[in-house]
Parts: sequence; C-alpha cells; structure tokens
Amino acid sequence: MLIDPSDDHYYQPLWTLVGVGTAKFEDTHRKQSTLIPGGVNWFKEAVEEFCPEENAVITDKGR
Repeated sequence: MLIDPSDDHYYQPLWTLVGVGTAKFEDTHRKQSTLIPGGVNWFKEAVEEFCPEENAVITDKGR
C-alpha cells in the first residue's frame, strides 16, 4: 500500500548534481505512476493522523 497524493516524484539525491550544473532539474522528475510496482494499491490521499498504538493512519478522506 502507498499513501501519497502527489502525481509527481522528484529524485532529490540528483538535486546535488543540478546544483553544481552537471544535471538538469527536469531529469529529477518522473510521474509517480511510472514508479509504483504492479500489485501496489495507491491511495492518492494525504495522511492526517498517525496512530502507532493501532498500527494505523487516518487520511484526509477519512480512511
């Protein structure tokens, strides 16, 4: 299961090379959907509450 509302993913470790001019910022971007393996349920929601005692999270959509 993946909980993430973003459609975009940025590979932040590459930002170091962007900063020194050896890579382009555009190279750090991918669509999130291209990175999620098959069989993974993607909930495009944000986590609003973390409940470690119940081993649960509550999303902005109430799940």
